[in-house]
Amino acid sequence: MHRSKPLRPCERAVPRAHLAWLIQALGLLMACAPASGVRFNSSSHLPDTPRRPDGSSVNPTSSPPAVQDGCNADAGIVTLRTPLGSEGALVTVRAFFEAVRNEDPIALNALAAPTATVSQTRAGALLRVHHLGYSWQQRFQTRAYENIEPATLFRSSEVEFFDAKDAAALPVEFTVASAGEALGPTDVIARVHVLGEATASRRAFGDTLTFWLRQDGQHYLVYRIAEDIPL
Repeated sequence: MHRSKPLRPCERAVPRAHLAWLIQALGLLMACAPASGVRFNSSSHLPDTPRRPDGSSVNPTSSPPAVQDGCNADAGIVTLRTPLGSEGALVTVRAFFEAVRNEDPIALNALAAPTATVSQTRAGALLRVHHLGYSWQQRFQTRAYENIEPATLFRSSEVEFFDAKDAAALPVEFTVASAGEALGPTDVIARVHVLGEATASRRAFGDTLTFWLRQDGQHYLVYRIAEDIPL
């Protein structure tokens, strides 16, 4: 019987599993080996140089244009102020009479523009135009207003309203108070008819008060008043 020749130590067969593992390991080593001439620097700590600022948008969003009362047709993109209308005007008128009832000059000044005036429409008056705040301080000293009830002083439904579109129909009293100045696009004229005598002893108001109201943000300020101020 023929007997197989025994293998020498260096000729022992390598198991197939080990051979497959060696081939895979060799492939990984070859894949991780750097390409010829290419080296990457490594560091064990972060650089000490100042950090660069964060990136910013090349075209940042622009802010909207400033709010205006009006503009021409060729003005481009503008932001127009929304008129408050007659309801906003009534809020200021009621607050005005409430401040008068309380004889509160501070509250009156808060409702009026810094240059607000009262124009006397009664014929024969020596002084036609008065500073609003000073005029009412004088009236508080000579007349009693604390018993006046604003809710019964006038009817809201009978207040007349005008704006810049009503230039041809503006009340005569306005021409006295305006001194030739035109209404702004959001200005409002409120003409208030006073009901009867305001006090038992002396009249506190004229027959009509014509308010020129100018918008300031989300409310109206008293800009001018025309009144047949009682003597």
